[in-house]
Amino acid sequence: MTLLLALGMAGMKWGNDIRKWKPGRMLAQWRYGLFLFYLSFLLISAVLSRSQVDPLRNVMSHFWFRKGNVMWNNEIIENILFFIPYTVLFLAAFRPARPWAAALAVSAATTCALEVSQLVLRLGEFQLSDMLYNTLGGMIGCLLWMAAVLVRKKIYGCAARW
Repeated sequence: MTLLLALGMAGMKWGNDIRKWKPGRMLAQWRYGLFLFYLSFLLISAVLSRSQVDPLRNVMSHFWFRKGNVMWNNEIIENILFFIPYTVLFLAAFRPARPWAAALAVSAATTCALEVSQLVLRLGEFQLSDMLYNTLGGMIGCLLWMAAVLVRKKIYGCAARW
């Protein structure tokens, strides 16, 4: 439902004139839609699916991997993996001129917004480690995006756009 709504809203950009719809624009609509869909997934899983607890209970926890603490380690890996597709979808949808700076800014701003919303709504725990690991996941996603662009450039001989 969210994906259809996002695609419909993005489709309003060109109105009802069918002559303005081109395959590249149609693909851009899917990119925007997938990005908005994943953003709504992040919002639901990081904030809205949490139970009410004291949000400042574990502000400084989970900064390192711990031997024998599987739940703690899984949470760190989950935080990193959450933002890899988010950043890849962002870079695919908006194609900024400087992907590294844009990926850092977007992943840091989004994770900060998620953590502050957890704090304000008292849903889940506000953790500085989540901000660090989510931003790290965003940077890994940017590296994957830049590697894919380089491979595409090598295959097609130019910076062909997707």
